[in-house]
Amino acid sequence: MSEYFDTPIGSLQPPPSGSPSTPQAAGTAPSATASFILSIIGLLFFPFAFIAFFLALRAKKAIKASGGTLSGGGRATVGLILGFLGSLIGVFSIFALYKAATDPEWGNTDRGPGVEEFQNA
Repeated sequence: MSEYFDTPIGSLQPPPSGSPSTPQAAGTAPSATASFILSIIGLLFFPFAFIAFFLALRAKKAIKASGGTLSGGGRATVGLILGFLGSLIGVFSIFALYKAATDPEWGNTDRGPGVEEFQNA
């Protein structure tokens, strides 16, 4: 400790380049990029949206646990949101297809009696 006080200010050397004093970003979390890409695809093919949603959750957990060495939080957030939206679209699409296939009255454009009277008037 006394060597820092005994040394003139201009002669102090910076820490060596490999020191662990500041964490360096190791790159983007691979699951964040995968969730981002799969969530975009999942807007059209909804099974990919489910996968993207869970990959995004995994990526956000890994980024948080890395202590700043992994990046990609924005991609993971976009993957999470689009994965959720794609999953909702998929669930509603399955419901609509099921309803259209099983209920003969659902989607029927016949408006009942009295419609012809207004059309012919």
